[in-house]
Amino acid sequence: MFLGMWLGVAVLVDVLAARNFATIDSFIPAPGSPAVTAGIAKAGWDSIRFILRRNAAEENAGIFEVWEWSQIGIATVFFFLILFGDRPPASALVLVPVMLIILLLQRFVLTPHVVSLGREVDEIPARELTGNPTVSHFWAFHGVYSGCEILKLLLGLGVGARLMIRRTHDRP
Repeated sequence: MFLGMWLGVAVLVDVLAARNFATIDSFIPAPGSPAVTAGIAKAGWDSIRFILRRNAAEENAGIFEVWEWSQIGIATVFFFLILFGDRPPASALVLVPVMLIILLLQRFVLTPHVVSLGREVDEIPARELTGNPTVSHFWAFHGVYSGCEILKLLLGLGVGARLMIRRTHDRP
């Protein structure tokens, strides 16, 4: 149950972070309020889009920071629950620390780089984005982060499967 909640919230956080950016382009043309529509028209779509994307990026950075710290605590507690549980499977005692190492890599290396590079990319004029090395670095770090998320989820599913499926000699 503990692992299922961890993995479920991880997927939810990833989906919500992506959604923060996706809603911007649908919000601007139809914000649901005549006053906001007038404000957007006055300020200009490009200006509003830039501000909303910058806000979404900062919001996501905060969400990921809190979630990564939370996961570090969850992973640590989960490891001790397995360690002091009834006949802990060796595979779980290895995979959960691997998941924790991935989290530490995300928290202290990948997320700070993605956030910093994202801020730099936001300052680059649209006409200069193509072929810009900062943009390439941003997407490289973002890709590695996403790969780590997928790997962490797969490892978690492996741990869950191992905890649910016991060999016959493991049973009382």
